[in-house]
This record gives sequence, C-alpha cells and structure tokens, in this order.
Amino acid sequence: MANHPFDENHVEELLRNMPKIKDNRNIDDIYYSVQKQMIKKTKSKKMLFIPALSLLAVVILMVVISPIFFSQEEKQSSSLDRSDHKEAVAMTASKQKAELKKTEQDKPDVNANRSDKDLISKTAVYHEDLKENNVFTYAVLTNDAVVVPVSVLAPKKDNSDWVNQYKTIGKTLAQKTPALDNFLLIHGGLAYDADTKILHITIAKKDVPSINESIQLNLNRMVQYSFAYQDVKLVDFSDENGRPIEIGELGEIESQEINKTPQTAYYLYTSSDGKDYLLPTDETFSSYQSALDAMKTMPDDFHQPVIGQDINMKVREENKNQAIVQFTNSVQIDKEENPMDMIEAILLTAKNFGFKSVQFENVKPVQWDGFDFSKPVEVPIAPNKISME
Repeated sequence: MANHPFDENHVEELLRNMPKIKDNRNIDDIYYSVQKQMIKKTKSKKMLFIPALSLLAVVILMVVISPIFFSQEEKQSSSLDRSDHKEAVAMTASKQKAELKKTEQDKPDVNANRSDKDLISKTAVYHEDLKENNVFTYAVLTNDAVVVPVSVLAPKKDNSDWVNQYKTIGKTLAQKTPALDNFLLIHGGLAYDADTKILHITIAKKDVPSINESIQLNLNRMVQYSFAYQDVKLVDFSDENGRPIEIGELGEIESQEINKTPQTAYYLYTSSDGKDYLLPTDETFSSYQSALDAMKTMPDDFHQPVIGQDINMKVREENKNQAIVQFTNSVQIDKEENPMDMIEAILLTAKNFGFKSVQFENVKPVQWDGFDFSKPVEVPIAPNKISME
C-alpha cells in the first residue's frame, strides 16, 4: 500500500464507495444465538469445575479416614497378636506345669524315709552317728596352707582293720577333694599295734625330699589332728629300713604322744574356696571359762570368733565329766548369727578340756535343731563331718 498523506475526505469517500452489507436475520434470532453461545461456554466451565471439586473432596476424605482405618487395623492386629501370644504362653506354662507335676509324681520322695536327725544342720560327728559307721579324721592342708581336721563316716566292716580302712578312705579323699592334702598319711605306710596303741608311719627314703615346706611346718599339728579322735596314744616314724627320718630344717622326726585334751579353743575358719570349718588354735588356756571368754575375739587372720560380744557365760563344773554353761542373759539361740557354729564350738572346746557333756542354761528354745537343752548335751566325737559322695 502506497504511502499517502492522511486525508479525512479521501477516507470518507472510500467508505461511501464500499459495498453495502445487510444482515437479514431477525433481531430476536441474533439475541438467541448470542445467549446460546454464552450458556454453552458457562456450562463447559461448570462441567470442568465439578470433577475437580469431586476429586479434591475424595483426596481430603482419604487423608482423614486412612490413618483412622490403619490405626484400627493395627490395634486389631496387635490385639490379635497379644491374644495369640497369651494363649501360647498359657498353653506352654500349662504344658510345663503338667510335665513338672508328672516328673515330681514319678520321682521318688527323697525325704520320705528321712528322719528328723537327717534334716538337722549339725556339722560334727556325734555318738548317734556311730551306730552303723566308723569315723575317720584326717588333718588336711587347705589352699591357704592351713591345717584343718575333717571327719568321714564309713560303714562298719566285720573283722576289718581300721588302719587299712583309714588309708583307703584317705586316698579316696585325696582324689575327690584335691584342695585337701595329707601327703604323710596318704603316701606313708601305716602299722598299728592294738596292745600298745602305737601307730607307726613309714616313709620311703626316696619320698622324703618331696615333703614340701607347708607339711614340714605343720607336721606336729597334722599328726595331732589326725589321731586325736582315734584310739592312738603315740605315733612314731621311720624309713623302710627302720631308720629315723630327717626332714629339711626339722631334722630327725621324733615320736609324738597324742594329746586328747590340749585345752585349746575352737573358732570358725573359712577357706579360700568358701568352705567353713571349726578349727582350734594352738593357744592353750588354763580353764574352760578362759577359753570361752577368748572365743569372743579374733586371735588371728584365719580364726573368726563364734560367740557374740554381747553374750556372757559362766562355767561351773558339775564334775570332771560335765560342765555347766550358764548364759548370763537368756539367749534366743535361733536368733543368733551363727548358732550352730557357736554351740558346736562350745561343745568341741569342752571336749578339749576332757568333759563328756555340757549342760546349757538360759537357752531358748529348749528343743532346737537336734539338740535338747533340757538335759546334758554330749560333746561330739570329731569335728567337721564331710561327705565324699
């Protein structure tokens, strides 16, 4: 199109010369057509908007409902699991209980034939123990190198030499309780003269160097503890040729008389492996009263007192065979810390002073753990009964 200057007259002339356009439609038809188009567009927009709202509503509903649904489902599942677990545990417990009951019914009652005497806690050997048994006492070295007397009960045998039985049991003791050692009496030869009541111990010359220092230092104590409770008056030693034995710093070993009344006091000793024993000291006392007074205090690191500081006793001698031990204040024996240790230590100490029995006074209850304090109580035969089973 050419560039001509703008001329209003020229433009008007052009417009007048344009062809005429006529719309023969009725004005109502035109209005109806326009309105129809407008309604169609509005309806289309509404149709698009409604699905969008529906989808949004569904999403919101799922967000709200899903946690509740899953929570209820988990609770139901958890409840079912717990219920199943409880039922399983109950069934298992019931089954185990039934099996245990059946086992107990099938198992023989070990206490059915046991007497009251078997259920008591005495640790020493008493006369009633010897109706069907012999007692053998051994002095043994513990791991602490402390000499302890222990006693073993063995069934009586007709026409049996007690020395052979003594040595046989000693070897068994060494095998079953390696923490307890008695080299001399287990490895040495024993010969007993019943008329003179002399026990002869033979130690082979080749074995003498193997006797360790602990045994050398405790030799006298071991001999006394081993045979004080047997019918032995004297113990002597020799080698296989009948010659005297010389051991280390001790030199020649001399014969030893067995002292049945050493006038020593008993205390409690606990070994390194936790075993408790009643054990005398080497200290001698002038009287039974002074020995009981000393038993309230600790004489050394190994001997523990068995009588409380608050317990006081008076000793009266009824005769040479019986002592009366009167507690100054009434003692409720079953309330004491170590009542059995206390009573048996008092009895064993009485034995070391030559008494055959002790009459206790001011002790309650009168009947307690195999003891009858209403009458004289016999002293034990030997201390520290052990089982080899």
